[in-house]
Amino acid sequence: MNIISTTDNHHPRVAAVGMYDGVHLGHKFLIDQIRKEAMQRNINSSVVTFSNHPLSIINSNKCPMLISSLDERIELLSSTGLNDCIIMDFNENIRSMTAEKFIQHLFYNYNIKVLLVGFNNRFGHNRTDGINEYKIIGKKLGMEIIEISEYSFNNTHISSSIIRNHLKNYNIEEANSSLGYNFSITGKVIKGKQLGRIIGFPTANILPLYENKIIPATGVYSGIITTHNNSYKCLINIGYRPTVDNNITPSLSIEAHIINFNNDIYNEQVKLEFTHFIRKEKKFNSLENLKNQIIKDKEQI
Repeated sequence: MNIISTTDNHHPRVAAVGMYDGVHLGHKFLIDQIRKEAMQRNINSSVVTFSNHPLSIINSNKCPMLISSLDERIELLSSTGLNDCIIMDFNENIRSMTAEKFIQHLFYNYNIKVLLVGFNNRFGHNRTDGINEYKIIGKKLGMEIIEISEYSFNNTHISSSIIRNHLKNYNIEEANSSLGYNFSITGKVIKGKQLGRIIGFPTANILPLYENKIIPATGVYSGIITTHNNSYKCLINIGYRPTVDNNITPSLSIEAHIINFNNDIYNEQVKLEFTHFIRKEKKFNSLENLKNQIIKDKEQI
């Protein structure tokens, strides 16, 4: 897949505009339609996305944490068979464009001949225009504009915001089903307080690689950790360690107890996949009670 970060009008394209956060099943449904239309016309299949979330410019207070970083998004989009990924910086110039100006921008600077628009997708300043106005604008340019129907999975609507809500409400299985893969966090293994070793459950402390990446709700999860292309089952704890950390302002930690693993992986980059939610975080009266609970948690995976 070609990554296009400057104007490129050498190849005619079929494309759709979106953030594509998470590249979930709904996005893949849209991408399948893009590829189908492109194959019929023998031109490039493309998506137009943004390096930053539009709300970071429009209203930073409402800008969400993201399911996937830009690097992760590109990797996920690359796996779909698209020819191109056009990446724009969402800035004040883009923000101020009317729908007509934005569509003209796509036509003249990226040679987009066919634009697919999702059933609820709107663009342009104030987003007042809809599909009928887009088609009129496109007809003037010689751009075909096609509306795509809503995609649902098991009669359930899928969107990035719904998946984010799943992740924040312990619904990791529902999030994974909507994504079509396991939600993951990539990070570096750092030194912690090594308290897990005291009770016989050493953990890898993970520092997330991407600052704007969403973190699931605090609690205990089963998961898979991948390092050096080898994968292992693990028990993941996200939280403030209330049993062992008495700081007034404790920091959030992400720890993984790796099953049947004793290697030193400090300073290594790992991928942590979340598969099932086990329980919420709680404070125990003693380290012995905490140890007994971890044994029960471990039995579940």
